[in-house]
Formats: sequence, C-alpha cells, structure tokens
Amino acid sequence: MKKLVIKPERLLPYWEKMRSAQTAFHRRLGAIEKEMQQKFGNTHLEFFWADGGIVGVGTYPHAKEMDLIHDSDLERAR
Repeated sequence: MKKLVIKPERLLPYWEKMRSAQTAFHRRLGAIEKEMQQKFGNTHLEFFWADGGIVGVGTYPHAKEMDLIHDSDLERAR
C-alpha cells in the first residue's frame, strides 16, 4: 500500500478552521461555566475533563467544597 503524503501547507486551511471552532467552543464553555458559577455562588464550579471529554461538574482543585457530580448522574437527572 502506498503511503499517503500530504504537505502541511495543503492541510493548513482545515487546521485553521479547526482551531477557530475549538476557540469558539472553549469560549462558549467558559461563558456557561461563568453562568453556572454565578447561579450557585461558587467561583470554583467548573466542568471536569478526563481523557479529552467532559465527565462531570465539580470544584477541582477545591474538591472539599463539593463532590464531583458525574456525567452519568447528570444524565439520570433528565
């Protein structure tokens, strides 16, 4: 099988689109976290990430403030 060779310059437009989408995504998440923090009066409240995805809501590294609420618990609360 012949190895696929693509020059980085050809991939650059897609890389830039991905970075733009990623930036917009993280800004939106930040706004949602800020709204959540204001609603519950805790500036440490945030989405908890593991293995590249959001797995719950907690106050890391201030774990003594509240237990992590796992995504499975949140899904059951629907």
